[in-house]
Amino acid sequence: MPTKDQCIDCKHRTTMGDCAISGTYIKYDDVSCISQTKRKKRMFEQPFSFKGRIRRTEYWLSSLIYVIYCSFLGLIDLDNLEQQYHVLFLLLCLPAVWFMIAQGAKRCHDRGNSGWYQIIPFYGLWMLFVKGDKGSNRYGESPE
Repeated sequence: MPTKDQCIDCKHRTTMGDCAISGTYIKYDDVSCISQTKRKKRMFEQPFSFKGRIRRTEYWLSSLIYVIYCSFLGLIDLDNLEQQYHVLFLLLCLPAVWFMIAQGAKRCHDRGNSGWYQIIPFYGLWMLFVKGDKGSNRYGESPE
């Protein structure tokens, strides 16, 4: 009889609810990694990836994180910094921009659109409020 932290079918230990061998999400109600075909998607699983879909909640949180991070960067007084620190400032900005573009692309995918749609003015604002496609689309399974 497997213990609570073991997969029922393969008897391997689980890590944070995932089977260590198959990586399948395991609920602790006698569901195994072999019998369960869908893996439960977690928020911010791959925040810098352009593949897949995300829900409105994750997009809202991503936007909030981006605004907070950029607000802290905005506190840096660039006029009093030496020239060499401007490059450091740019390097601090790049991950935030990449993060928000990637999250925006995945939110576009949830609507069934290409990630390029986010360059349409105010489309990012619209994505905060509109529901995604039900079921799967060409970009993957529904994140809900």
